[in-house]
Amino acid sequence: MDEKTYLDSLEHSVTKQAHRQTGSRDFIDFVLTHVRGRCLEIGCGDGMWTKEICSRCDTLVSMDLSAGRLSRAKASAGAAGAKFIRADARHLPFKGNSFETVCAIEVIEHLPQRAFHRHLLAEISRVLIPSGTLVISTPNKPFFRVYCALTGEKHPTHFSELNYFQFKAVLRQYFPEVRLYGRFGWLLPWCRFLPVRKFHGFLSRFTPLCKGLTGVCRK
Repeated sequence: MDEKTYLDSLEHSVTKQAHRQTGSRDFIDFVLTHVRGRCLEIGCGDGMWTKEICSRCDTLVSMDLSAGRLSRAKASAGAAGAKFIRADARHLPFKGNSFETVCAIEVIEHLPQRAFHRHLLAEISRVLIPSGTLVISTPNKPFFRVYCALTGEKHPTHFSELNYFQFKAVLRQYFPEVRLYGRFGWLLPWCRFLPVRKFHGFLSRFTPLCKGLTGVCRK
């Protein structure tokens, strides 16, 4: 896929697909426990995470490659205090050691091919301070694909999804400390009920079998 086709597909998705924040408060709170200091949000999308992250850090820079997504993020979360910029995550426009935290929530699978995963992670490692933290999430490809087939969900800009082992391996190439956590995912519509929420938490311990994966990585 050439760059023009890639960019066009991202912009086309803005009018076809609205991004939604997860309905799991447990997952939101888990991500936020790792946010501190000066933070970079990569792939802010429609801004559904921006307010939450902004409330936990000193300063926040939120970026996206899609002009349409960035416009939506500014409209929905502009008052939160984040600075919004349009930039390519494969070539971050920041000096090294600029951020204490980087959040890349459901971003890596949107890169046009898996070869670019290394570009993204190398850039994140470069801009993080020593002992800085990356919080990164992505679908677990085989289980996510089954879920999409059953529910009819469409994700036309998921160009490079990973399975558990691929995700873990690429993260470890750039970060000496990597911890992977699972989001079982299948029971989320019923997690408002405490027994279901507890059962969902138990199933999420089996990380390789979960629909969603989250990595917490430190330099």
